[in-house]
Amino acid sequence: MDNGSEWFSGSNRKKEEWNKILGLFESNVYNIPLMGIVENSHRADDENFLIVHGGYVENSNQFMMKAQRWQDVWNKVRRS
Repeated sequence: MDNGSEWFSGSNRKKEEWNKILGLFESNVYNIPLMGIVENSHRADDENFLIVHGGYVENSNQFMMKAQRWQDVWNKVRRS
């Protein structure tokens, strides 16, 4: 997780609570150390994909196709 307030904001107590719950599914949560990069990516996804295309998808398959195209553009075509 990116340490944002929507999850646990670096709170060890909240992180332990998440890990207790996720442990039931043999999983755990950890912090991503490069938070600024992750947040920048979230913003780009929101502004360039979700806001533009989110209201125009009719089903989950169409959403997944558009999301894959977005990832291809973001990862391979766009200028850094």
